[in-house]
Amino acid sequence: MSQIFASQYTLSNLDVLLRCEDVARVLNISRSMAYQLIQRGEIPSVRLGRAVRVHPKALEQFIALRQSVGNRIMTDG
Repeated sequence: MSQIFASQYTLSNLDVLLRCEDVARVLNISRSMAYQLIQRGEIPSVRLGRAVRVHPKALEQFIALRQSVGNRIMTDG
């Protein structure tokens, strides 16, 4: 999966659902933290039996929201 995240790709042009491990790698967090974000509904997910998958656009939106919130906090303070 590491080749998929090469610099010429963006999350939105991937045609695959991401595993929790992939989400953790993109966000540079632990796998358990990624599962927590998904379980709390902060990152929308798809359940396929016992498997949990995240659409790349959902992850991209999660990141964009966090960037805009972070920027607002930094400029308000």
